Formats: sequence, C-alpha cells, structure tokens
Amino acid sequence: MNEGAITRRRVLQVGAGSAMAAYLAACGGDGGGSADDRIAFKTWEDHYLPEQLKEMRRTKDITVKVSFADDNLTNFQQLKRGVDYDVVTADALWVPRFLEDGLIEPFDPAELSTWGNLYSAAREVPFWKEGSLYTCYPHAWSPHLLYYNPSEVRTPPDSWEALLDSRYRGKIVLAKEPNDILAKAGCATGAAKPFAMTDAEIDRARDYLVELKPNILKLAQAGAEELRAFSEGAAIISTILGFDLRIKEAGGPEAKGVLAKEGTIGFADGEMIVAASEKRGLIERFLEADFQPEWIAKRFLKYPHPMFDEKAYKLLVAQGHKELLDRLLYNRPELAFDEDQVALVAPPPNQSAYTDAFNEVFGA
Repeated sequence: MNEGAITRRRVLQVGAGSAMAAYLAACGGDGGGSADDRIAFKTWEDHYLPEQLKEMRRTKDITVKVSFADDNLTNFQQLKRGVDYDVVTADALWVPRFLEDGLIEPFDPAELSTWGNLYSAAREVPFWKEGSLYTCYPHAWSPHLLYYNPSEVRTPPDSWEALLDSRYRGKIVLAKEPNDILAKAGCATGAAKPFAMTDAEIDRARDYLVELKPNILKLAQAGAEELRAFSEGAAIISTILGFDLRIKEAGGPEAKGVLAKEGTIGFADGEMIVAASEKRGLIERFLEADFQPEWIAKRFLKYPHPMFDEKAYKLLVAQGHKELLDRLLYNRPELAFDEDQVALVAPPPNQSAYTDAFNEVFGA
C-alpha cells in the first residue's frame, strides 16, 4: 500500500485525529473501571479535555476510553464492520448516512438537562432530526480558512488558486482528509457542489491537486503535526482550525487567517449514539457530563472555533473573550447551515470516484 493512499489506519486532524489513533487518549491508559461504567468514544481532539475525563471518572463514575477519530468514511466503515464503540463523532450530512444504515440511534433531547444550553439554530437542524428525536448532540462548527505566516507570505493567499504559486513549493501543510481535500479542490475549480461533484468536476479538481502537490510539504495526520511544521518554519500555509491562536500559544510565528474568495468548506459536527451499544443510560449520563458549559468554554479556549453551546458563549463573554468569540463567529451559529456561505462536509454520492481521484494524486 502506498503511503499516501487511503488506508484504514489513516487518521486526521480536525476534523482532526492523530497518528496515535490506535492508542487511548490520556484518560487512564486502558480506561480502568469496569466494563459497565466504561464508554468507548471515537472522536476528534477538540471534543474533550483529558482533565475533564479525569473529573468525569472521579465525580460521575464514568470512565471514557478515547480513540482519535478517523475520517467520516472510515468511521462509517468501522461501525459497519461491527467495531465496538458507544459514542462516535461525525460531520454534518454524514450523520443522516449513519442513521440510514442503522448504525446510530436517535435520542430524546428533552431527557438531557444540557440541551437547552444550545443555540436554537443547533436545536432545529432538519437533517439532524428524526421526528421529535435528534440524531446527534451538536458540538461545534467552522469554515475552513487559509492561515499563513505574514513574514513569509507578503500577499495574503485569499484564494485556492494562490496556493499554486511556485514560491510555496514544499511549504503548505494540509490535514489528511481525502474527501475534504477533493472538495477544497472543487471550490478552487468552480464545482457547484464540492461534496457531490460530477465526473468532469472531479477531473478538474484532480488536475488542480496534481498542480498543487509539489507545494504540499505533507498531509498531516494530526493538528500537532501542522503546528510543529509551522512553528519550525517548514510550512508557511495551513488550514488547521484556530491556527493563529494555537500557534501563538505554542510560541510559533504570527499566523493570519483568510477566507478563500472562491468559497470554502465547513464542518458542523456532533456526537452520535451507536445503535449496537448496550449502554444507553450510561451514554446519556456521559453526554450530560461532557456538554457542561464550563467545560465547553475551556475547550473553546484550547481549540478556538465556534461551539454550539450558547451558555458557554455567555460564560466566555463574562471572562472577557467577546472580541475573540465574535471574530470567530461563535455568535453566528446560523451561518453553519447557510448553503450560500459554506459547503458542509457530506458523504459524496460517488465516493469511489473521490477515493480514486485522491489516490491517483497522493497514492503514488
């Protein structure tokens, strides 16, 4: 298998996973506790904090075993194969696909005391509703921006076309998210629906990526990889979420974000209850503990991008973060579902064509 090809071992950043996907996150090694109080949680790095999981275990008797998430397709395939998880994270229009195949189970939001903390825009998403039930607990959203080092990039790269400049050879790092990469190339080449491109649009997107490939330093499997490449000066352009603030925290160079003028993709994700799990009561206790606004606020400060929790927004405003919150559009959750503003991550109807195009470019 070629290193760049899509594999079942592949994981991503933020979307975002880690090369440590097979390992447990820092929540207690094998998880501890008994099987009865243990949740197997497949998610991305911005959906939890290790210290939160430790407190959950200490005060709620809930032990959480975290595996960093693969891309949506691989997560879907794993559940189809019967991999044992209790809660799995998915993006936007992937959630209905999981439901269609009987892999997840809707829940009654009225049974969760934290549900009312969400913005109304997140509580009334048609493609996340199943009658009076909901198919995922909304977590966060964001458009994908282009972040750059202004000391190295004199003209802001405000378009996908700008990334083809030969001056950026070997200086761009992207998250290893195959469908997202194809969709971004679709934005660059004028595709009407980046996650549902025609064969001709996929051909144009693939040709764009062939031209872009020499400028790509690496397809990173974790946000930490992108941060390290940027901090060390190996990369000067990235698309990691909240990159400017995370680089500053890591002591790296200045990073500025810009929205590509051709348009961009975005994510809106949430936690799903796996239908095969026999721990429904424990899962609902976990969701309530996981979505406490105080912890959502702390997660925002660690991974700064818009969350769907309005109560956490108010807590953060009281802490003096309003300018940051509003700059990142935290207070505009309705934009996540505005088709004229952003193309939400979705399962391509012609997945094999996306996979083939990606592997043709990066699998060699």
